[in-house]
Amino acid sequence: MKSDSLLTLDQTELLNMSLDNLNIKVSTFADHKSGCQILKKALLQLGPELADEAILQGEELFNRIHVPFNFFAKELVSESIDQTNNNISWLLRRLFSGIATPPEAINDSKYTLLLSIIKLYCNSKSLEDFELRFRKAKAAWSTKKNRDANNGKKACNFQLAEDLVDCLDELAKSNRRKKNEMLEILIEDAWLEMKGKKPARR
Repeated sequence: MKSDSLLTLDQTELLNMSLDNLNIKVSTFADHKSGCQILKKALLQLGPELADEAILQGEELFNRIHVPFNFFAKELVSESIDQTNNNISWLLRRLFSGIATPPEAINDSKYTLLLSIIKLYCNSKSLEDFELRFRKAKAAWSTKKNRDANNGKKACNFQLAEDLVDCLDELAKSNRRKKNEMLEILIEDAWLEMKGKKPARR
């Protein structure tokens, strides 16, 4: 595939089959045909040599990439365009560190993800290398999410009497809160009461 020419019948059938393997269907794109066009553009963006290799690998390639694609599409593509772009930029730096130049992020975030996962697979030294990079990126993403969620919070290390731990568990369960959330509410309410202020309704 040396230029952006029409796909042959065999290649079109291959991309149709690959589209199903990626679970990119009507819910993701306007229709099946537009999904095939996005896959075609993604392959062409790889450059002639990688695109040819990807076409030859066919179903095996897309069977390998559908898990990381689906994971990152679900995790990184949010309602906020700015946040989605930040998330994808973070992923591209993480995945392609030391092996290749990552694809440039474009307006269609799922297309960017698709292109980046295909390019990562084609540039990896082996299947094991590809899977290792995905596992590391997935673990790093979980760590990042946890760190962002706990921004402004400080870990505390103290002991409570066993009966008070049981009381805390019961309070948290009855209020449908996590134990740390219940502690925060109790402390804040006690502080407000000490200052002569009315605790907030929750």
